[in-house]
Amino acid sequence: MDDLDRLVRRLVQNVRNGYPQYLSQPVEVSELYQTLIPYRHNRTELEIETNQDYEAALCQLLSGERGYAHGDPAMQEAMRRELASPNPNTAVFRDFAAARVTLTSEAVRHFADSPTSLQRGAPSSTPRASQSAAPAVTDPASACRYCGGALPDGRRVLFCPSCGQNLMVQRCPACGTELEIHYRYCITCGRGVAAT
Repeated sequence: MDDLDRLVRRLVQNVRNGYPQYLSQPVEVSELYQTLIPYRHNRTELEIETNQDYEAALCQLLSGERGYAHGDPAMQEAMRRELASPNPNTAVFRDFAAARVTLTSEAVRHFADSPTSLQRGAPSSTPRASQSAAPAVTDPASACRYCGGALPDGRRVLFCPSCGQNLMVQRCPACGTELEIHYRYCITCGRGVAAT
């Protein structure tokens, strides 16, 4: 299993656990690297050594390699061209942040029951509902939407004690701008922020 396989395996697991609609519906590219499978929150489970290797695997996925995903043909061609160049710009996928991509049913079937992180009990991406409002006072079952770590009970929690992430902000799905948790629209690009 190489970096691309591990990336898709983890993506399918995260989608299945928190965003099941994306098992069959398209998702924006920006949501892949910001919400569904951000490197810094999935580094251990991905077993990918560097951010550049992660970006290369993401480019492979977006290029349509191995038939794991379908997307905009122009985006796929741009990814293939970049990956074939002598010194590829692995961050090229950011140029296609608003493009949409769909996991293939073959990829979902192949990786849906993969026995790794889920059986070890590792946290996956947190459902979008928890991104729309940070808990002012938590209950014992509350978990950080970034790392899955337990949050203190009965106290106002602004930052996760496990990973240090600010729980009072969210990111724009289109441009990545950090937004206050109550914002309905991005202050940089004007995109609506889902509050589902």
